[in-house]
Formats: sequence, C-alpha cells, structure tokens
Amino acid sequence: MSRPAFLKQRKFTAKAKYSDTIRVATWNTLSQSLVKRDLYPGSNCLKLKDRLPRLLEESTKYSPDVLCLQEVDQLDKLKSALAQYNHVDCFGRDGNDNIKKHGLVIFYKESFQFVKKKTVSYDSHTLWPLSRKTNNVGLVVALRTNTSRGFIVATSHLFWHPAFVYERTRQTYILLEQADQLRKELSVDWPILLCGDLNSEPHELVYQVLVDGSIDEKERQRVEMSRVSHSSVLDGYADKPPEQGANLPMTNSIPNENCPTPEQLIAAFKHLPKFESAYDNLNGSEFYSERDTSLTGRRGANEPKLTNYMPKFGNLTLDYILYERNRDIQVEATLNIPSCDSLAPGLPKLDVTASDHLILTADLKI
Repeated sequence: MSRPAFLKQRKFTAKAKYSDTIRVATWNTLSQSLVKRDLYPGSNCLKLKDRLPRLLEESTKYSPDVLCLQEVDQLDKLKSALAQYNHVDCFGRDGNDNIKKHGLVIFYKESFQFVKKKTVSYDSHTLWPLSRKTNNVGLVVALRTNTSRGFIVATSHLFWHPAFVYERTRQTYILLEQADQLRKELSVDWPILLCGDLNSEPHELVYQVLVDGSIDEKERQRVEMSRVSHSSVLDGYADKPPEQGANLPMTNSIPNENCPTPEQLIAAFKHLPKFESAYDNLNGSEFYSERDTSLTGRRGANEPKLTNYMPKFGNLTLDYILYERNRDIQVEATLNIPSCDSLAPGLPKLDVTASDHLILTADLKI
C-alpha cells in the first residue's frame, strides 16, 4: 500500500540519457533531538508525528541508487521504508563515550555489492594538532556495480561552528585520506564521491581546497585565526551545536604554532584527489554568486543559493555532491532547488521538507 504524498514534487534539470547512470543523493535529515522551537520560529513541521512521514517520503521520493544521510536518528523506520536497499552506518560517541543519538548512514540499492568500509574518528586521528574535540565522524564505503565497475563513497557532517575553519579543513583532509587509503587497500582505481554536510560555504577554505580553487585574503585571515587549541582539547568535551542552544565561547584558547598555516593546508591538499561539484556544473536554480558576488567567475559560483535555511542564520549553502575530477564522470541532471522566497520564513516546512536542509540529488554517469 502506497503512502500519501505530503511534499511538493521537485523537478530535475533534465532526464538522464544513459541507462547506466547512477543517481546519488545526500541529505542532512535533522535529528529530532536537535529540534527546538526557538530555533525554528514559524516552522509548521517540528513535531515527530509530522516530520517522520515526510522524512520517509523524501528519502524514497527520487529513487536514489545511493543515499548519504546525516543526523539520522530514525534508522529502523528508514530501513523499513528503504526495504530494497542495504545500508552501512556509523554512530560516533559523545563526550561521555556513549553512542550518539544520531549518525551517518549510506543506503545503496541491492543491485550494488558492498566491498569494504572505513569509519573515521576525527578526534582520535593523529594528523595535525586537534584544535577542538568535536566527536564528529566520517564514513567511507566501497561499492561495486553489477557490471563490476566500482566507486568509493564518503560522507560526513563536519563540525558546525563558523569560526572553526581549521578544524573542518583538518576533518576534510582526514576523510579524503581515508577514502584514498581504502582505494589503495583494495588495489583498485575507482573514483571517489564525496557527499554530505560540510558546514562550509563555497567561498570557504574547505570547499576551495576540494575543487582546487582559491581563497581571498579575508578567508585566509579566518583560517589563520582558527589555528588555536581550545579548552575542549584538554577538558575532553565538545560544545553543543547551535541546534542545542549553546553559545560557543571563543575564550579558553591558546595559539598553536604546530597547526599548519593556511598555505601549508592548501599545499597538503595538492597531494589528494581533486573534485568537481555536480551542482556547480549543472544547477537549474538560483546561484550562490547572487548572494556572494565575490565568488563570481570562480569555482563554486554556481552552487545553489541555499541548501539550508534556519531563520536564525538565514540562507546557507552547506551541502554538496562532489565527484573526483578527470575520471570521465558526467553530470546528467540535478534536482532543482526551490527559490529562496518560496522557503520563507525557513525550514522545516510541511509541504517542502522535514529538515532544515534540502535533499540534493544528481544523476552521474560513472
């Protein structure tokens, strides 16, 4: 028996031309444990009884072959709705070493063969000094198609606080290094897909090092200022994200001369795979450069004008579907993003989405 449809249908920019196209989606589903009325004033979709059926509908609505989810706390319900899929999950641990209430999940259709996975704990990784304990994790999965072609999928939800550019960049490097390492362990040359909530906008260092772009002086200074060690490194806790109402103090931090400089960070990424963005290459909606004109003519200018809309923070572009460059991968279509005006005063919204993030979907010929 089919479920009733609650959400408006979003259209794709085009119809995929090839039968072997793989549809990839990524979505931060917004954990119910992080929903607070004062953070979402005006939202008509905050109670779980309203959100859950829409969450299940949107997860299946566009029939992805591979679905990368973040902030998942309804895994059993999703497994039931996605009965034709297998899945791999990764739930990190909080400051008390308890398993967190929400985590990462990669669903993939049964026609794909699971090969191997890696789970990544950023806090415990020894690469570069840790600036703050965050309890964030990453998930990397190798999949093989029924034609014996394969690919590596990596997903993560990077640390949220805007000031922590260095820590997000560190986490990104570790995730990519682990994805590349998995490829080497398998002795394969499969392309890497990176899909998730990077908590970074296109003008920021995280995005620009991934696409081999450039940062301006203002961003370089932000990175420089973020190269500090904060109290949580010593105290052993991570501050609660804004969804839990905490204000992160910028005190209790010390300069850390061992942290790489902005120039050293950029140089380090030169040795890792470079990426293209599905939406930067094919976006039928409003562009990020309409909101940030400094990016006009640069990589990231054509990313969506928003992928996240919280009234407290406004329109933000934080979510991406990235694929490895020079791998003869073609973007056949992307799922259109609704106009900013149509989403006011913010998300979640009953007829649009159960989350404060929009689902991104792309048809890729790999």
